[in-house]
Amino acid sequence: MGVQKAVRDSVRQAFRQMGDVVTDMTYTQFGVAVNNEDTATVTSAETAHAINAAPIDYKASEYVGLIEAGDSRVFLENVDLNFTPRIGDTVTFRGRTMRIVYPYEHFIGDEIAFYELQLRI
Repeated sequence: MGVQKAVRDSVRQAFRQMGDVVTDMTYTQFGVAVNNEDTATVTSAETAHAINAAPIDYKASEYVGLIEAGDSRVFLENVDLNFTPRIGDTVTFRGRTMRIVYPYEHFIGDEIAFYELQLRI
């Protein structure tokens, strides 16, 4: 328990040093589409989660490889999350909905301390 609290405290301190933490973000997790042959409909489960995360812009020098101009990223604490970020899910903040291109996991010891979500419109 002591290690988890130390990890959580370290991550929160790092987030405060990063800058603004946006508290009005929505993370939308998409489930598997289900095809109902009887009604000829396809339904997809969506679950919305309110999250607090720190958006940090990419620097021009980082636009190489898989990062494209216009991409954004947010840092999401792995504290009390009841979901795991996945490619294709979306994050909505500041009036824009962006899909997750890649969720990077950042560890402290054996614990995932936070996720860095690469986002694209």
